[in-house]
Formats: sequence, structure tokens, C-alpha cells
Amino acid sequence: MNFKIKLVYKILFVILSYNPGLYAQVPIPCRYIDSANFAKNKETLLTKFGSNKFFIPRFRLQCLIALSYYPSLKDVHIDFVFLNITTTMQCRPTIHSIIQNLSQKEYIIYINNSKDFEGVLLENVPFNAQIGVIGHELAHIIDYENKNTIGVINRGLDYLSDEKKKEYEQFIDSLTIKNGLGWQLYDWADFVLNKSNASKEYKDFKRNTYLTPEQIKSYINKDEVYKNCR
Repeated sequence: MNFKIKLVYKILFVILSYNPGLYAQVPIPCRYIDSANFAKNKETLLTKFGSNKFFIPRFRLQCLIALSYYPSLKDVHIDFVFLNITTTMQCRPTIHSIIQNLSQKEYIIYINNSKDFEGVLLENVPFNAQIGVIGHELAHIIDYENKNTIGVINRGLDYLSDEKKKEYEQFIDSLTIKNGLGWQLYDWADFVLNKSNASKEYKDFKRNTYLTPEQIKSYINKDEVYKNCR
């Protein structure tokens, strides 16, 4: 089975497993998310989606907005922490929750803060795009939540193959779009590839591994969820 066919099956899985009751509280997708409007309701967002979360203050609002598109994660333990990593952000289940095979897994989302990083730091990204990349990392948690310990370990093994890594990351992108953050993901991809000062190597990696802005827009245009914000 070639890569394109496998990706189609992955996307069909997202569509067919969509549960209206689970996602009933998800905000309506919009082209741009206005930080000023959401800032007025930050305390409400914190009450609804801040349980068992540790936020970095400068990114708290962005994380809360992204979390509002994933209501099933409202009580899941997630820590957002700074770390010198090789990409902008990265999501991992904690080793403790994997080894202990906890029924309620715990997660860490790393945010790169290295000044020597030749990619894109979250702090240098426009607000709408910040929500897009955060939403992508939260989609990883949605995927992990549906897997047992062996399944999570197998996800890690996918990163040993460039083809499987591409298939997986594009599946996560499609899940992000399905959850209503398609335009935010589009702005993230567009900023990285077309507007940032990231190195050629970083841009090539993003272009070859994740959905491109053109591909994201194509998915948006085919999804009825976005019919009022195209």
C-alpha cells in the first residue's frame, strides 16, 4: 500500500470516528482568532480548560484557546515547559505514565526557547499561527489517548522511518483541521515556509514532512465545517 493510499485511510478514520457528542462544545472555526476578544474571557477559559494544566504565562491564552477546540482534553494532565529541542514544539507522554501503564496518561508539551535555534521559535510566530501549532501538538494527545502503552510505543517507532513519520504527522495535521483549527494551522505552515527566517534545512524538513499551506487549504475547502469561513 503506497503512502497516499495509507494517508487517505488515516483521514477516513478521523472522519468516521468523529463523535458529535464528544466535540459538541468545540468553537465554530474562524479565519482569524482575535486575542483581544478571548483575553476578556481568559478566566472563563481557565476554569473550563485549565484543570490539570501547567502553562507558561506568556502562552497561557494561546494554549487555552487551542484547548477549547479539544474539550475531551479538559481534565487531561498536560504540562507546557521550555526545553532546548530540535523543533518548535514537541509532545510526549511522560515516561512515568507509560511505564506504569496509567489509565489516565500524563503529557508534556515542550516549547523551544533556544536562541541558537535555526528554526522558528513560538514567541516569534503571529498569534493565529501560534494557536495552529499548539493545536497540532494537542492533536497528538488525542491520538495517544486512544492507544494503550504498546500503541504509544509504536507511535514512537514511527519516527525511525521518514515515510512513516510523514504519514503520521500529516494524519495529525488532518486531525487538527477536523477539530476546527485549519486556518490557524494554515497560518502556521505559511509563516514557517514563506515568511520566517528559518534555515533552509528546517523549511525543507517542514515541507517534506507536514501538510503544506496549499494542502491544508485544500482540506479546508472540502470540509463543510469551514463553509462559513473560507
